[in-house]
Amino acid sequence: SALPYLEAKDGGRDIFIPAFLLKKLDAQYLKNCWLEKMGKRTDGKYVKNLKYPNDIDQTGEECQANTEIVIKASLEVPVLEQASWELWMNSDDVPANLDMISKVSIGFKDFTDFKPNYLVFSAEHFGGCDWAGSQPPCPEMCAYSTNTKAGYCASPSFSSQVDGKAVVNENLRQLCIWDQVKDDQLIWWNYVLEFAKCRRDNGESQAAGSWATCQDLAMRLSPQINKDKLDACVKDEGFALLDETAKHMLSERIFTTSLSVNSVREDFGITGPFLAHSLCKSLNKKPAICNCASTINADDDLLRCMESKCYEKDKPFNCPHSSVCVKDLADCVNISSGMSGVGVFFVVLFVLAVAGGAGFVYHRRVRRQMQEEVRDILSEYVPLEAFSTRSDGFARGSGDANDTVGVI
Repeated sequence: SALPYLEAKDGGRDIFIPAFLLKKLDAQYLKNCWLEKMGKRTDGKYVKNLKYPNDIDQTGEECQANTEIVIKASLEVPVLEQASWELWMNSDDVPANLDMISKVSIGFKDFTDFKPNYLVFSAEHFGGCDWAGSQPPCPEMCAYSTNTKAGYCASPSFSSQVDGKAVVNENLRQLCIWDQVKDDQLIWWNYVLEFAKCRRDNGESQAAGSWATCQDLAMRLSPQINKDKLDACVKDEGFALLDETAKHMLSERIFTTSLSVNSVREDFGITGPFLAHSLCKSLNKKPAICNCASTINADDDLLRCMESKCYEKDKPFNCPHSSVCVKDLADCVNISSGMSGVGVFFVVLFVLAVAGGAGFVYHRRVRRQMQEEVRDILSEYVPLEAFSTRSDGFARGSGDANDTVGVI
């Protein structure tokens, strides 16, 4: 028979299964339970007399053949009035689905606080790169302040041809942009996404010289950024930002691309739906968007939820022609083919108004046409005053009697 397999319910998509590191004792207990249930107690992997502590007593218990094995994985995120979350990354190693993460960030911006952070080490914690002599000891791996000699270093990704200094400088650039426009995070996201897209389009392993091209392109597409302030920040003023993020990284002990929600590191995967789930769990007062965002696992469905403003679980689809939230596209078609009583009333009223207006115009036109015809007819006759009156009651004109016509 075919082996069991997993697939997404709508077909075709990859499924990400979380992995855990377990203590050896806990893992052996689970293994014992499974072997007991499968009738393989004599298997060499079974450990005899292994008892697992329970909530009833301290002696523990062994798995039995009928023991139900339930393994539950969950993340406990502190619930707060205003959730805060952080994205940790390097400018040369961003999450593959950064665009979707940006949409979730913007969709939740009214009730969450977001802050970007970068994986930057202080030179004193980076293998002897602290600037103590006349020259900086690690010029290729670290960026140094000419005023304070403070250095900050980064390890470039394996696929990148740039050195650590270039990564730190771009990290600093993006931190400076954030410090300047953090009240409108859309501007920061726009620059970061355009920079990352440029690198992808031109090969992510490009040399540092090509990064300047991507920086210029991202800046041209982000005109709201004050270039003079940015230039001043990346030269020396912004090193305080690097110092802050380096200390924060050490205190949180985060050294790889990660998400952190309410100070809890999330290592299950950096995806838009997972971020949305975590943010929904972390909020004390659930906004309407949590109705759909907390249960969606596909990017397309989550994007539709946020953009359509249809937050009810049973009506997640938005009809574009009517802005009505419905269950699915079929309901949307039904709405377009039917019409409410109020709609019929206004349609009839409109038709009557048009017909009445047309009738009034037609009546005026016919009346004016009749008046013009009467005037034309009367203009062909000679006025009565142009004739004299005979004794026999007939009028006669001033001309010869033989060529006049009497008019009664």
